[in-house]
Amino acid sequence: MQKIKKIFEIKEIGVFLILIVLMVFLSIATDTFFTASNIFDVLLNSSFIAIMACGMTMVIITSGIDLSVGSVMGVCRYVYGNYDGRLFFTPPIIAILLGLAMGTLFGFINGLLVTRAKLPPFITTLGMMSVGRGLAYVMSGGWPVSGFPDSFMVSGQGHFFRNTFTRYLSSYSCNYCTCFF
Repeated sequence: MQKIKKIFEIKEIGVFLILIVLMVFLSIATDTFFTASNIFDVLLNSSFIAIMACGMTMVIITSGIDLSVGSVMGVCRYVYGNYDGRLFFTPPIIAILLGLAMGTLFGFINGLLVTRAKLPPFITTLGMMSVGRGLAYVMSGGWPVSGFPDSFMVSGQGHFFRNTFTRYLSSYSCNYCTCFF
């Protein structure tokens, strides 16, 4: 009885129990919830969140905070998408490097403002979040971006040995975080 009482003292157990109840309900309510295709779809659609979460884990472990991650990712994805076939037809490796360069630039500016200008990370990344979101809004004209060629989908949904590229990347980044922290 003491062990069960000790388990329920953990504050995260409530969220876990709600997840279990939701999974049981959905498996009873639908016949497609616990199918392999649904599980793979969930993994594919959440792989970019797993990649971001691994990077944020490193920031949080060092007692930092970065609020600009989503906005910076949006700008990088816009730059990558436009250079990989929507507006400018460049080789995919150039488009990937341009997207990475944009993210590196944002990170470099954040780092300079925190280390050299001695601004608090919360304020710096809050401001950079607004800059990133505003830049993405201005570059896209406030409209959703669409009209990509089929070759563009390979980077997000392409397959290599019957697995998607994003699954490889998310498992690599999670393993990297596990090994070094």
